[in-house]
Amino acid sequence: MTQSESQTPDRSGSTIGPYELTRLMGRGGMGEVYEAIDTRLDRVIAVKLLRPEVVQDATRKARFEREAKALAALKHPSIVTIYSIETIDDVTLITMELVKGKTLSDILKNTSTMSVDDVLSISLPVADALGAAHKQGIVHRDIKPDNIIVGDSGEVTVLDFGLAKLATSPFESTNPDDVKTQAIGETVEGRILGTVHYMSPEQAQGQEISASTDVFSLGVVLYEMSTGTSPFEGETTLTRLSSL
Repeated sequence: MTQSESQTPDRSGSTIGPYELTRLMGRGGMGEVYEAIDTRLDRVIAVKLLRPEVVQDATRKARFEREAKALAALKHPSIVTIYSIETIDDVTLITMELVKGKTLSDILKNTSTMSVDDVLSISLPVADALGAAHKQGIVHRDIKPDNIIVGDSGEVTVLDFGLAKLATSPFESTNPDDVKTQAIGETVEGRILGTVHYMSPEQAQGQEISASTDVFSLGVVLYEMSTGTSPFEGETTLTRLSSL
């Protein structure tokens, strides 16, 4: 968690428009996720409050909104359903289906290695979801165990589909020299440490992102599920990136 994230107050108990924020579920590079009640429909949902700096650039915000609309039209049992994208009282938020269960990350913490059956039961729905999104031109960009939820009945859901484009990233530049320069900073180190394990070579080098980016990341997740270890070693971001 970065310093700015740790200083963000918990807004549980407050109301934004028709949404009552009942419980903080997590924080990340894009903002905070709350369990909430949509008082208009008396429906329990998830609300993601985006950090102001994430959407302050009009071009990025417009591009994201186009992609989110395409995602909202994409119906798949393993892709979380987006209900709306709104700006209320200068807060940009995303309302979506509330998915309950354990993240694959939590499951892996308590499991050294997974059986072939368990690996397949989780990875196949994820791969199918990726395939459906890729057909619509949507690339996830951040496939990792934290973004995969396994429900109590074994249902698998991928979170943050197509939303990772918004995250402020040092790898948006297509100039590899820029990437090398930015990756040295301490702030960058803290920001990308959580996902660098699963980052594809082209993503790490600031090159064009495509469906193959998600395929690579899913392969890393499969390796970790099967062996209990990461295929790439290194204590820092730079040493991990150099192994790609």
